Amino acid sequence: MLAGKTCHVTLLCENALMNSIIDRFGEDASTQIVDKNHFTVEATVDLSSNFYGWVFASGGKMKITAPQEAVDGFQRMLESFSER
Repeated sequence: MLAGKTCHVTLLCENALMNSIIDRFGEDASTQIVDKNHFTVEATVDLSSNFYGWVFASGGKMKITAPQEAVDGFQRMLESFSER
């Protein structure tokens, strides 16, 4: 599953991930401050194992919050590891 459906996602991120977000989506990424520790970013991505792996690599500092299709896809990927 290298390439997937193109989708507009919202990610909730810890502030420490801002450089990673800029590296992936560019300086013009649509971000919004949530609180003193978090921000959201809206971006268009391919729902693929590469994208989900990138989110996973944040070590829990990033969460997919929308759309539900992307949240469910990430959950299915996580569950596939525990089934082995």
